[in-house]
Amino acid sequence: MPVTAHAAFSKAAFYYGMRTRCAPVDPRTGAVDPRKMKSLINSNTVCVVGSMPNYPYGTYDPIEEIGELARKYNIGYHVDCCLGGFLVPFAKDCGIKLPCFDFSNPNVTSISIDPHKYGVAPKGLSVVLFKNRDLRAGCIFSITTWPGGIYATPTHAGSRGGAPSVGGWVSMLHYGKEGYKKIANEIMQGVKKAGEELKKIPDIQVVGDPCIAALGFLSTSPKINVYDLCDRIASKGWHPSAIQIPPGIHLSVTAYNLPKLDSFIQDVKWAVEDIKKNPPSKKSGMAQLYGSAATLPESLVNEGAKLVIDSILALKQ
Repeated sequence: MPVTAHAAFSKAAFYYGMRTRCAPVDPRTGAVDPRKMKSLINSNTVCVVGSMPNYPYGTYDPIEEIGELARKYNIGYHVDCCLGGFLVPFAKDCGIKLPCFDFSNPNVTSISIDPHKYGVAPKGLSVVLFKNRDLRAGCIFSITTWPGGIYATPTHAGSRGGAPSVGGWVSMLHYGKEGYKKIANEIMQGVKKAGEELKKIPDIQVVGDPCIAALGFLSTSPKINVYDLCDRIASKGWHPSAIQIPPGIHLSVTAYNLPKLDSFIQDVKWAVEDIKKNPPSKKSGMAQLYGSAATLPESLVNEGAKLVIDSILALKQ
């Protein structure tokens, strides 16, 4: 899978005792090279993954070419549409040409979608679609010998509230196809516009040509630490996300910030110039966090992150 594929794939591999093999992406386009993915496939490979789009940069992988790898090696092919599931189906209507990512592509075997993103549904509602019932059957667990009775579930979660599903259904009835098409057009045009404007700012590089849900940008100047830039943008009331390897900033375009994107561009321009005029005397905030992490062994950073979660879950004595 591409190195930009969502961390949830690595999480699943961790739980199942499997291993992910990650191919690098082109630093200019943010997309993976299928040839590099091919070099990672062996007799133990169960599936390949493509993102539509990926989270860090909002760019998409060569979905159709990756599908040919799945066909050639007779393995599964999962397309991650969690971020774009309620946007990319309307791309053609919005004048945006995208590769064939759904089940009309014969090599795609499963697709993931998050209605709680651009489907405007409550959090906790995610969907995985399978090409056929035989594939879906692998998710269903049942036991008939438990003294508590016959027990069967379709997902990892046993007991789940129905509220998120009800909320998602209500949202779909409220917005309908035309409503979602309108949202998709506004979001995708907003992403394109923001990317084009950011590219005009000196010392800023937008990764690829994002057009779906989000974008990522980097600093091309050694005088501008991108994490300092992130902190200064945040000082203007924004909540940009820091990304890494390479260091950068991620912005998801939403219905909330869409009307304010012009202000965001101006604040990025201000932050770039402010760092040049007033360089930080020492690292702080995001720069301190990611700067320190970059100097430590990966295993130590990994254990540190787990310790943070463990501390959050710990009961006070």
